[in-house]
Amino acid sequence: MLNGRFLRSEEDIVERVIRGSWIPENGEYRFDLRTRLCSFGLVMESEHTAFRLRGLTRPMTELIDIGFVLEGEVEMTTGGKTHVFAAGSIYVIPSWNPPEVLVRTGVKHLLVRISRERLRDRGVRSVEKFARFDPDSALAPLLRVVALEYLRLPTTLGKFAQSSADRVLEDLIVGMLLETGGFRYDPADINAGIRARALSIIAAEHRDPELDPGGVAERMRMSLRQLQRVFQDEKPGLSERIGQARVRSAAEMLSAPGAADLSVNEIARRVGFGTGFRLRAALRREFNSTPSEYRRGIDTLPGDFDEPKTVIVK
Repeated sequence: MLNGRFLRSEEDIVERVIRGSWIPENGEYRFDLRTRLCSFGLVMESEHTAFRLRGLTRPMTELIDIGFVLEGEVEMTTGGKTHVFAAGSIYVIPSWNPPEVLVRTGVKHLLVRISRERLRDRGVRSVEKFARFDPDSALAPLLRVVALEYLRLPTTLGKFAQSSADRVLEDLIVGMLLETGGFRYDPADINAGIRARALSIIAAEHRDPELDPGGVAERMRMSLRQLQRVFQDEKPGLSERIGQARVRSAAEMLSAPGAADLSVNEIARRVGFGTGFRLRAALRREFNSTPSEYRRGIDTLPGDFDEPKTVIVK
């Protein structure tokens, strides 16, 4: 989901040098890079010789960067103002036209990046459109230490351990951003974000016959009871929405000329129902039609089904 949005590899840097946006200051450029993708974004530690970054061709407005200058000095120019960051400095960039970055002698830097979508899921909104530098946060030093240790975790972590480490780091990020004053907490956004993520999972994975409300909750790393509480006033509920997604996919296949030779049982298997009997019952309940009737007389999908856009967060 997040692949392609981040500076993640040596090849990415080389490509930017070639494009002319990342310019070595002394004719030679060396760097060391350690990156780890996680559920909310990425953590990256880097060490660079002198360079100048003139900006990106595509502003990353869907991402929020928290940067720590570990060694050396960085100059950033944005909005006509130049800010100088010595070792120990921190910056938060919530939404930006990428600044010009200048490193004169070399720098060691830590970057923690989180997506706006994940923050919305946590009920956090950015209320500033400009870079906020050196935030006065008691959590910033702790976030720096935890992020550096996170990078050094073994790559063979189990699913539970990885999920737990991601959650600790994400909680520190959210806490620090709320302390900066440039972000606010909106509880109503939490449930809306959870519902959107759940519906995105259903839209993407309903063809898995094992997917049920418990499976959706597991993919979201939350308890089934918590997820059901979010949907308790929603109609249809989670189970019904999974069934609707499957019957919609089945209806699309039944009306597709290229699927005319597929049996009802095969279509049922492909969309997650498992058996033709379950597909027939769902089609009758949803559209008051049998598979054969639908194939003969339906060209477009009847009814109104709330299918969300799949947003990667993924």
